[in-house]
Amino acid sequence: PLLKGLGPWRKGPFNICGIDLDSEWRSDMKWARLKEWIAPYLRDNVVCDIGCGSGYYMYRSLFYKPRFILGVDPSLLFNFQFHTLMHFAASPNLAYFQKRLEDMSLFKGQFDTVICMGVLYHRRDVNTCLHQLKDLLRPGGVLILETLILEGEGDYVLVPEGRYAKMPNVHYIPTLSRL
Repeated sequence: PLLKGLGPWRKGPFNICGIDLDSEWRSDMKWARLKEWIAPYLRDNVVCDIGCGSGYYMYRSLFYKPRFILGVDPSLLFNFQFHTLMHFAASPNLAYFQKRLEDMSLFKGQFDTVICMGVLYHRRDVNTCLHQLKDLLRPGGVLILETLILEGEGDYVLVPEGRYAKMPNVHYIPTLSRL
C-alpha cells in the first residue's frame, strides 16, 4: 500500500517484493525494443540518464554492467521513488541528481553514454538541449536519444498548441530529417 501510494509511477512497471507497481508509461515495452541495441554502450561505461524519472532504465541497465549510472531529473517525487527503490534493490553503481539538464555544466565531458528518452519533445529550445547533451559526452561518447517524430519525408516540425497526445507540455516534434 505504501509503495502504491508513492504514485504516480510514470516509468515502469515495477515488481517490488511481489507488489506490482503499474505505471503511466509502459517503459518495459520501450526497453524491450532498445535493450540489445544499447547494451554495448552500457557495459563498463559511465552513463547518464537525463529525465530518469524513478530510475526504471537505470535499474534495467544494471544487467549490462555499467561502471556507473547517474540519473538526472528535477522531480522531488521521482527522487523519492528512486530512493525508495534503492531501499529494496540498492546498487553502489547508481546515483540520482535532482537537477535539470541546464544544471549539468559541472559534468561536461564526463560520460561515455548519455541516455535521453522521452525528453526532447518537452523542450522549447531543442538546439540548446542537444548541445547540452553533447557537452556531457566524452570524446567518442554516444547519445541514445528517443523522441517523438513526424512520419514522412521533408524538413518539417510540428509545434503543438495546447495538448498533444493528452500531454500539455509537448513543444517540438520534427521529421527524422529535421532531427
